[in-house]
Amino acid sequence: RVSGFILPGNDQPLWSVHGPLNPQAFDFEMAGILLVAFSMDPYDEIEFLSYELTSTRVADSGPPTGMAVNIQTITATALPFESVLAGKLGEIDAMPVVVSRSGGALKFWLADTPPYIIKLTSESPGGTTIWTMP
Repeated sequence: RVSGFILPGNDQPLWSVHGPLNPQAFDFEMAGILLVAFSMDPYDEIEFLSYELTSTRVADSGPPTGMAVNIQTITATALPFESVLAGKLGEIDAMPVVVSRSGGALKFWLADTPPYIIKLTSESPGGTTIWTMP
């Protein structure tokens, strides 16, 4: 099932989203946690279904008229471990996992111990965002 809330924009009412999801798919916003749970080894490749909620509009402006659920196949490929700078923790051996999806590529560096997700880069048409440990 899909359950959550979406705030569409300035002075717009909060949208509540609840309902069945068919076929079953993951919320890929939780991607890093999900990848850690798969316990991948270097060179493993996995595929799974993911969904993305988008608002539908009558025109380019104005409140949403509803919600659309887009289902896509996500492919995650693990690469050999490499040393990554993890802020105050220093250098940590982490496994890069490249994720291909329709919205752009993601690359996670995953460690075997907490905090697990050491670094993330997100590529999209608007540019690349890099998240690192403080």
